[in-house]
Amino acid sequence: MLLFAYGTLMDPDVRSLVLGRESPAGEGVAAVLPGYRRLTVAEEVYPSVLPHPGQRVEGLLVPLRSAIERERVQFFEGLELTLAERPVVCSRRGDVTALVCTAAPTIRHIEQPWDLADWQLRYKG
Repeated sequence: MLLFAYGTLMDPDVRSLVLGRESPAGEGVAAVLPGYRRLTVAEEVYPSVLPHPGQRVEGLLVPLRSAIERERVQFFEGLELTLAERPVVCSRRGDVTALVCTAAPTIRHIEQPWDLADWQLRYKG
């Protein structure tokens, strides 16, 4: 089972905490989620993705080793984000299906791009 990480789960420390095991930077493989864009969730410091033809979101493919790890990711993401299978293009594996946390229609976004390095600098303690 693969997870497409596009937000704070791209950070190896956050990912390790969420998965309950070591998940080093090298475990993730560069990938792209076509047909979506990443925006910051209103009044939050994390992003979600929305369908948007012609756009793409860069992220990482990360293996989930068990159903428990999937449940831990869903718990971390909360009730307003749902894990759903989506086609992802991976630099090493080609086209694959991965779990992507998609936003519920009730989530408000702001027209502000989200960047991992900026998040790490400003919010990672």
